Amino acid sequence: METLAQSGTYIGEFLTDPTFWLLLFAAVLLAGPVGMIPGVGTLTVVAIALPFVVLNLEPALGIVFIAGILSLNNTMDAIPAVLLGYPTAATQVTFLEGHQLALRGEGARTLGAVYAVSAIGGLVSAFMLALVMPAIRPFIVNFSYAEITVMALFGIGMVSALSRGAVLKGLIAAVFGLLVTTIGITAFSTVPRFTFGELYLNEGLPLIPVLLGIFALPEVVDLSMTRRAVAERGEVSVKEVVSGVRYGLRHWLVAVRQGLIGVTLGIIPGVGSGVIDWMSYALGVSLSKDKSQFGKGSLDGVLFAESAQNAQNAGQAVPTLAFGIPGSVAWALILAGLLSFGLAPGISMLTANLNITIGIVLAIGIGNVLISLLAVLLTGPIAKLTRIPYAYIAGLLLPLIFLSAYQANFSMLDIVVMLCFGGLGMAMKWWGWPRPPFILAYILGPVVERNAWPALQIGDGPLVFLTRPFALGILVLGALFIVFLTWALRDRESQVAQVTSVVMGSDGANEQENSSDRPPRTRRQLQLRWQWENLLWLVMLGWVAIIVFPDTLGFEGPTRFLPFWASLAFFGLIAAIAVQTLFPKVSTDAKIMDIGMRSGTGVSAVRQLLPQIGWLLGFVFAVGIIGFPWAAVLFPMAFIPFNTSLKLRQLGLALIPCLLAATVIFGIMDAVLHVLWPDPFLRNLFF
Repeated sequence: METLAQSGTYIGEFLTDPTFWLLLFAAVLLAGPVGMIPGVGTLTVVAIALPFVVLNLEPALGIVFIAGILSLNNTMDAIPAVLLGYPTAATQVTFLEGHQLALRGEGARTLGAVYAVSAIGGLVSAFMLALVMPAIRPFIVNFSYAEITVMALFGIGMVSALSRGAVLKGLIAAVFGLLVTTIGITAFSTVPRFTFGELYLNEGLPLIPVLLGIFALPEVVDLSMTRRAVAERGEVSVKEVVSGVRYGLRHWLVAVRQGLIGVTLGIIPGVGSGVIDWMSYALGVSLSKDKSQFGKGSLDGVLFAESAQNAQNAGQAVPTLAFGIPGSVAWALILAGLLSFGLAPGISMLTANLNITIGIVLAIGIGNVLISLLAVLLTGPIAKLTRIPYAYIAGLLLPLIFLSAYQANFSMLDIVVMLCFGGLGMAMKWWGWPRPPFILAYILGPVVERNAWPALQIGDGPLVFLTRPFALGILVLGALFIVFLTWALRDRESQVAQVTSVVMGSDGANEQENSSDRPPRTRRQLQLRWQWENLLWLVMLGWVAIIVFPDTLGFEGPTRFLPFWASLAFFGLIAAIAVQTLFPKVSTDAKIMDIGMRSGTGVSAVRQLLPQIGWLLGFVFAVGIIGFPWAAVLFPMAFIPFNTSLKLRQLGLALIPCLLAATVIFGIMDAVLHVLWPDPFLRNLFF
């Protein structure tokens, strides 16, 4: 009762303090515009602002300001994911479902619905944080290595099950993602794995370049190849945004349910945004009566993920504030703020420092409502971006993607990694392989390795997953859920988006290229004709069989554990797909939950792809000669006329993106954020 009375007192003090409201509005106004810039994000802003906050604000208000900015990050991330096809680790579902809605001219309505459920999810999470903090310690104490391992594997298996018509490909992609995470030095030894003596690889491949390569780069290239706007139909206005808000408010019960799921998953240490994104989505799909639209542009699918994503912040606050175990990178920054102020997480956050905990709760709840109101006002004009030829957007976006990749380690090798995985992502997109299982396995690979080995050593070997009640419960429920999800979707594969050959018709409608030329096979028959799709899994097999597995045999203990068993699983899955390739039962047009090639997969598409590859390499060359800032400013002038039908007298239109690029590069990133630029490596080499 005393704690409740103190909480009420602190709430009243915050709500009547003009400084609290001023800082909260400042956080919203700062997080809003910056959150819309792909490749920058609010994490960068907080990292830069944190020293100034610590020096100039008292602890309670300083932490409120930081928490206010970071809790709004998920809402604004939805804008580039939906409108531009630029996903982050936390917006993969939003990208998958929402970007397809934007292609149909429903981008403004989609974002309006996102804002509504985000506000509801934020309020639910703040309320749950206030209730859960005092009583959550026994649960977290019992959640250890085995439980985290099982939860991570559950997430990988679940997203593979969502691959529907290409489950085998999804599993191969997931296991391959696990193997890629084994590059570098493990947390248990100093033995480098598969690094070829390159120091850059000792820490493993950085997530951001890999994510941008797998998802963002193929989408930007594909849309540029269409030479069209993102959406050539549908209404783009504040009215449509408000219509989406009404849709989201009508589904408030779904938002509350998904918010509770997000809070619950966020509480579990080691479960990040990428896992919560897919698990909340899968749970929402399994509870839906009509599953026919999921995977090809479902607004409900977007709401399932976004409600949980905004609510996860409060869940991740629990292990951060209670035990000093940050639930995400964002909460790691808040923890850094607490420590910088001389505050320690633990029981003091519910006693002596209860006012700070209450301030965080209010910042999450009220901040989400404020940012949603701001976003409603801004989205109508911003959504008009979907009306202009995509080359104008790509001319600005491609340099930002390169810069975002470079920020991982401030090395040109970050850009090389992004380009390499861009090739893999384009190949998977082209041939109908699901990309989400790969990237989720890549995110969860270190979680599996850091927890599975200790669990096996501390417990009774593999039996540890059966003898610990929490682990066994998650294992059983996870297996049942995956089986149920697969069963629930089995009769609806024909209604999922055709990935391998979808193009946008002249009237804006989807057309299926080559899908009617080959009737589906109804029985297995020997197929000896070469298919270029086989090249993808053969290259994967070559890397694992020639490099990974032989080196793995020389490792010992925890260094050997994950790559050895993942390699064996990979070989088994490759054998299965080889049999499936030789003796296909159904048409090879995969029906998967991913976005396919909108520019087609025929010979004409290949001719369009080669110049796009040239532009990417040309930009890298320009960076090496004249430096990144000027290369980014001048790139739209060269790229846009080539990828549009601009006539000579219209070339002045390409100056507008150049001016915008100059404003962002020199006015924001250089003058305000003090971003580190890639060196002009070729100029430095010769001069």
